[in-house]
Amino acid sequence: MVDNNKQQPPPPPPTSPPPKQSLQRQDSLQKEIIRECQQIIEHGYRINNLIGSGSYANVYKAQQLQTNHFVAIKFINYNKCSNYYRNHFLRYEVHIIRILNDKPHANIVGFIEAFNIDQPINGYIIVMEFVENGTLTDQILKNGKLKEKSAKKLFRDICNGLLHMHNNHIAHRDLKLDNILLTNNNQPKICDFSLSIIWPSSSTNDDHQKKLCEDYCGTDLYYPPEVGRKIPYNPMAYDIWNCGICLFIITTKMFPFRSDDLNIVISHQMNRNYRLHQQYKQLSNDLKQLLSGMLEPDFQKRFTINEVLNSKWFGNSNNSNSLTRTMTMTMTNRRSLSFGN
Repeated sequence: MVDNNKQQPPPPPPTSPPPKQSLQRQDSLQKEIIRECQQIIEHGYRINNLIGSGSYANVYKAQQLQTNHFVAIKFINYNKCSNYYRNHFLRYEVHIIRILNDKPHANIVGFIEAFNIDQPINGYIIVMEFVENGTLTDQILKNGKLKEKSAKKLFRDICNGLLHMHNNHIAHRDLKLDNILLTNNNQPKICDFSLSIIWPSSSTNDDHQKKLCEDYCGTDLYYPPEVGRKIPYNPMAYDIWNCGICLFIITTKMFPFRSDDLNIVISHQMNRNYRLHQQYKQLSNDLKQLLSGMLEPDFQKRFTINEVLNSKWFGNSNNSNSLTRTMTMTMTNRRSLSFGN
């Protein structure tokens, strides 16, 4: 079991990053090196093109030589990440995707294999299912917000994937539009388990109720107030808040809380001060009530994933064994990508 309290988030990126052109040259060089890596070829894969990148990892579209099927290959460069990340976060990520692979789910990206490489770059390879239609971020930016009928089907599938994780004691902790992939049939698949943990991690039921996480990680505009305030938190409730942010964006193309000042964001969150643009005002009352339950500032009162799926907006058609509580509450990544004004 993982001791969540001993985890620490990866170190922040350098305050003075190298010039963009220099980074592009480095990425291009790394891509060519990875493409020619004999250890990857010996495992039966040929690298095609880069489809995603981060501070210490890149994701490539690749081809499985024996079947000609496409796969996604995540390469973690050991020269760019800390030993703590390698020994904790990466180890947990691989452990968790193996658990999920033993219990596959249609709304969670599939895992194929993982292995180390040491020539010509020292790193780690994770081979996953290739999901062909990009991220949910891509789709919302391209096509705009979804009507509630379409959003309901998509979001139910996302929640079913998260329910499967929670039923297996796994919290994602970075569930955002960038980490939801879409197939050509617009079936969502949750991906990227680099911040995921097994929870609760204690061995007794009493401890399960008391033990909370104290490592504060994720994506800033998806932070729930307890993470922004660095208060010990329930990671399952963190996932529900993240899902609420996703649902708000899917149906309005806006973040519900947005400011460059984290203290202002937290104040808006605690007071349920949503950005009441015209898009939000047009939502149904059932959807507003669901958003209110998911974006509940007190994580102990926030909806569980079962309560989300049993909400009136979904027509109470899912998880009939779960108790549905009355919803009476009232009614947004400082990154280059933004939704709304």
